[in-house]
Amino acid sequence: GLLGQPLLTYLCVAADLRGQGIGGRLVQAIQQIARGRMMLSSTEDWCAASQRIFIRLGWRKIGELAGVNKDGSTEYFYAIDLSPN
Repeated sequence: GLLGQPLLTYLCVAADLRGQGIGGRLVQAIQQIARGRMMLSSTEDWCAASQRIFIRLGWRKIGELAGVNKDGSTEYFYAIDLSPN
């Protein structure tokens, strides 16, 4: 976790299976079993697929660190509320 909250650190779908909604379903399944006030994750600025998953599932962008990655890319940070409605 991070700051006492669950942290999704790595998610990857095999290249030949991408574009079928598997990544989104995996994130939804993880959200269902995660315990905490919110769940956190991040992705690189060039990873549009991850950004689309987060946005589609209602995650909010909570920050970014420009040029922090080895390749010079920006890291975007996302969160979703896990508390019951």
